[in-house]
Amino acid sequence: MLALIAPLPVAAQEFQPPEGCTGFLTVQSRTCKVSNHWTCEGDQPGDNWRVDIGPNGPNFVSRINFEAEWVESHTLFPTRSSRLLSSADPMSMTELLTTGVDTYDFTVSRGEETERVTGFDQVIGGPVTIDGEELLPTSYSAKATAPDGTERWERSGNEYISARHRMFFSGSGFNERDGEEVPYDFSPVEFIYPGEDGFFASRPKYDCDVLNAGLDAAPAIVPAALEE
Repeated sequence: MLALIAPLPVAAQEFQPPEGCTGFLTVQSRTCKVSNHWTCEGDQPGDNWRVDIGPNGPNFVSRINFEAEWVESHTLFPTRSSRLLSSADPMSMTELLTTGVDTYDFTVSRGEETERVTGFDQVIGGPVTIDGEELLPTSYSAKATAPDGTERWERSGNEYISARHRMFFSGSGFNERDGEEVPYDFSPVEFIYPGEDGFFASRPKYDCDVLNAGLDAAPAIVPAALEE
């Protein structure tokens, strides 16, 4: 999968899913990010993949399952892979949609190391609509600890969930590592489907540096989304 994605040229206009896979959604987001989502033959039912593309090309690939449970992810340049090892309390989109809150507790591998991730997602309001897509806003908090109990990172903020796709879409919040708190905002702006202009684009559109991306940044919007 990574061998097919990493060589994508920055100047390419369209991203192609790997052989045997079918694209179903593109999301253009704030802070110069576009995400392409696809499913593949041979995967478990409900599994889907995504690639995040920034101003310099693809930088992150991940796979989730039917419950929106994170299964694996790969950071590119340099490559670093993480995989789910076990879940004492699995992430559950069904529970979140049914009760409005879901907790999780699972262990992942990051190279030769492991870490435990704990946290929660909570629906905090009724549906909102962004570019015609009905979403539920959520709040979340998560942290990772090493086997000796040392905290490695902590994150909190707001995301969006789609009952239609059983997926999270990033919003805004804070990442904290080594005592430093860094804000982010990857809120969705456009949802693009097969046959629509911009589907499976290979370049982000919004909030990009003109010199790096060659595109005009869009004005900010106010809407009326666990990985590394």
